[in-house]
This record gives sequence, C-alpha cells and structure tokens, in this order.
Amino acid sequence: MPKAIPPDSTIKTIWPHLTHQNPYVSGVLHKMRKCNAEQGRASVKIGVGGTGQKPNYKIFSLSPEDNHEIVFGSFHDNHEPLEAGTAETTSWSAQSMTFDELLNFYADSIGYKGKRV
Repeated sequence: MPKAIPPDSTIKTIWPHLTHQNPYVSGVLHKMRKCNAEQGRASVKIGVGGTGQKPNYKIFSLSPEDNHEIVFGSFHDNHEPLEAGTAETTSWSAQSMTFDELLNFYADSIGYKGKRV
C-alpha cells in the first residue's frame, strides 16, 4: 500500500503517483485559467490526506493587499466541486504552485515544445 504524501506536496512532487496524470493536470489548469480570468494570480494546493494518486485540489488567488488566499474553488480529482464541509476540513498542502509554474512543469513533463501561454 502506498504511503501518505508529505504535507508540503505539490502536483509536481506527486506527478509520478497520479493515477491519470494528463486529465488531472489539464483539468486543474482549466480551472486555474478561469480563476485567472475572474480573480487573477491563480495558484493551486493539493489535499495531503492520501497517497497522491487522486488528490483533491484548491484553486485560489492571493489578495494584492496582504497576500491572503481568496478561494476560487475546491475540487475532487474529477474536477467536480467539493462539498462545503469537505472543502473546509481537507488538509491542504503547505506549498502551492502558481499557474505559470504548473503550466511550464506540465509542458516539460509531456514534452510539449510549442507556445505555453
């Protein structure tokens, strides 16, 4: 049985463990694009209560005034919204990835050589 992932995990660090890498990351990027359009400065944290195979994730932006998180939404690995209680009680990673960080990591991981933004 796989071990639980560390509390500072990111999508980059769990990439080898993801059950469905491409659909998972492309779905996260899609949600992050929506956040960028509505709030700007999108970032993502993953839930760290499991093994990293199908983690929940939270998309948020940072307030320009004081850098506090403004949550855009929290989602299951299939990109459906988490129920409010689940979203509030999930243990989120201590680390996050910005939209550009995740986009560039994903493009590198799949060998994409074209335009990225």
